[in-house]
Amino acid sequence: MKKKKQDDFIYYWEQEEEPEVFSDEEEMEIIESDGGMIIEISMPGFRKSDIEVSMSRNGVIKVEASKKERKGIITFCQSFPVPASINNSKIEAKYSGGILKIDVVTKKNDRKIRIK
Repeated sequence: MKKKKQDDFIYYWEQEEEPEVFSDEEEMEIIESDGGMIIEISMPGFRKSDIEVSMSRNGVIKVEASKKERKGIITFCQSFPVPASINNSKIEAKYSGGILKIDVVTKKNDRKIRIK
């Protein structure tokens, strides 16, 4: 198995010949806001069923995908640390038009305290 690293994206190939690297500078974008963040990853050629998104207990979102091609198997893997203030139950992922979009919502830590 060969391993190549480019622009923090890791691709694995199970094949004998050197593959072409399909990577551009605009593969990923993280947009932060007061209410959370949006992670957008360009993943053309993958199907929704090829992609798995998981959240670890230590606050890391992991995106993994694999697909078969004529030359072998291509596997994509990328991890994103997220703030401790995220709301685990409000993470959503959507894949459309070759773009994976992950919406991460932060918890509202501020609350009013009633004076007795």
